[in-house]
Amino acid sequence: MATAEAIFRTGLPRLRHFDPSFNCSSSLLSVNPADGRSRSRRNHGSKALVKCPAKVHARGGNTDALSFGRINKFAGRQDSSRCKCQQQSETFGSDGGSGGMSIPVFDVNGGQEFALQQQLKPENGNVVVGGNGALMDGNGTATTNTDGQPKGSSSNPIEDEAWDLLRASVVYYCGNPIGTIAANDPNSSTVLNYDQVFIRDFIPSGIAFLLKGEYDIVKNFILYTLQLQSWEKTMDCYSPGQGLMPASFKVRTVPLDGDEDASEEVLDPDFGEAAIGRVAPVDSEDGTSDLIRVLNNRLVALSFHIREYYWIDMRKLNEIYRYKTEEYSYDAVNKFNIYPDQIPPWLVEFMPSKGGYLIGNLQPAHMDFRFFSLGNLWSIVSSLATVEQSHAILDLFESKWEDLVAEMPFKICYPALEAQEWRIITGSDPKNTPWSYHNGGSWPTLLWQLTVASIKMNRPEIAERAVELVEKRISRDKWPEYYDTKRGRFIGKQSRLFQTWSIAGYLVSKQLLANPDSAKILVNDEDSELVNALSCMIGANPRKQRGRKAFKQPFIV
Repeated sequence: MATAEAIFRTGLPRLRHFDPSFNCSSSLLSVNPADGRSRSRRNHGSKALVKCPAKVHARGGNTDALSFGRINKFAGRQDSSRCKCQQQSETFGSDGGSGGMSIPVFDVNGGQEFALQQQLKPENGNVVVGGNGALMDGNGTATTNTDGQPKGSSSNPIEDEAWDLLRASVVYYCGNPIGTIAANDPNSSTVLNYDQVFIRDFIPSGIAFLLKGEYDIVKNFILYTLQLQSWEKTMDCYSPGQGLMPASFKVRTVPLDGDEDASEEVLDPDFGEAAIGRVAPVDSEDGTSDLIRVLNNRLVALSFHIREYYWIDMRKLNEIYRYKTEEYSYDAVNKFNIYPDQIPPWLVEFMPSKGGYLIGNLQPAHMDFRFFSLGNLWSIVSSLATVEQSHAILDLFESKWEDLVAEMPFKICYPALEAQEWRIITGSDPKNTPWSYHNGGSWPTLLWQLTVASIKMNRPEIAERAVELVEKRISRDKWPEYYDTKRGRFIGKQSRLFQTWSIAGYLVSKQLLANPDSAKILVNDEDSELVNALSCMIGANPRKQRGRKAFKQPFIV
């Protein structure tokens, strides 16, 4: 079984029924077996804080310290009532012994604990991942080093530094790894919320650890994140339903009620009420299953719409240039009444003769022709784009390398909003000035997504070229969050240094390029049934579908 599949088969404790067999890591959650409610601090009102059930005694120290690396940062000794859950793993990242690494997972159907041998299975043989992260053959002989490189290859100092930094960003709860903080810059005086574990930001970190053969941190992250879902939360008189995921969470060490010499750890989630602009996380409430069902039923129509109407290349651009407007017909070519004058001058020069991409947005009488990296990369990875379109997107990357990559991968969008357009759309946002941050900034974390897309299409040389470019300066620049200017020459003016997902993105790329077969756990192949359905839709005649119906009885007017 592939690594990711094994991880996501892990059974999860129910919020309203606590499984008594869920020991060690599972017993970290302080849930009343009778009603499933988590204990909360008095001054947080309805805000649920997941707590470690064991008392931790300490002498001196900061009682509100972040617990990075161990159960807390107290300098004093701890008594024997340490959290029971520490017995699960005190040696995260250490050698787990010879052979494959077994971790406890829980069957969703029976709730029984069993040991699952984690494996990566490339086509050329049965290769397992040892507890130390090395790939091993069926005889237990290591075929790679612990960094994923072929056995006997030299160590990369930048890669070694990246692993050290990633491990230094790990957050522990009750002695167990639970996630990674967003940034770990020791020289920054304004922490803001970069010292929290962000749900989104952990994705490349989690993948890096999975590919390394270290699964506990991913398992713990999933279990605790699901337990942090809101069921009592109130934000500005709005009470979302059960299932709202936090944007981030923080591990705090707080005094224990009634005992001034004791303390305990709590997981403190942020649902967006403290974020800049009060940006809340995506709402995945009780209606999620119904939403997924509806989306599955409309997947064919959605895929057809994106592939047919959002795609642009030189042929399509020339077609739009010759559009007739104000067409009223079932057979109209210009279905969305797009005016040819909307074609921006930059696009005429930007569009190569070979290549294309999915545009940013489409609505009646308007097309947002900007190129957005994330959407196009994931259209390749997820097979939302056709095979031909996927290759064309990569052709665009190669043709417009100086525009989209230049001195640091990868432009989050192209081109940047400038002048009046910038003032209207961003509200004159000083952080999103042209060619900065989300307005045309260069983001190193996009490197791993480019790598997955390139490997899927059997064009890894594109990712290799980008990795070589990153290695020239990212370590010297202290692993920034993003870069500014049109060519990505400057470290971003408000960019955090030692940004974890920049570090993890680089490591994921290195591991995938060293072992391309491992990318299979991250991609979706095109569905043959979907292809057949799309072919039927393309050949359908709207006149036949919407023609007049014959009436059985005459009308009397």
